[in-house]
Amino acid sequence: MATPAEIQHQAELNARHTELTAFADKRLCAQCDGPLVVRWVKGDYKLTCGPNHDHIGTKSCWDTPAQIERRTR
Repeated sequence: MATPAEIQHQAELNARHTELTAFADKRLCAQCDGPLVVRWVKGDYKLTCGPNHDHIGTKSCWDTPAQIERRTR
C-alpha cells in the first residue's frame, strides 16, 4: 500500500505531465519544427523533440513560415 508521501509525489508527477502535455500542444522544436513529446527520463517528465531527442529549444506553433505567411495576408 502506498504511503501518503508516495501518493503526493505521484499526484505532483501527474500534474507535471498534464502541464507539459498542454505546453507541447502549442509548441514545436526550434531546430527542426518537429512535434514535442513528453518523455519519462531519470525519474521525471521531460519535454523533448519527437524526431530527435538531442534537439534543444522550442518555439510557438505560430512562428512557422506557413503561419507567418497566413498572418501577413
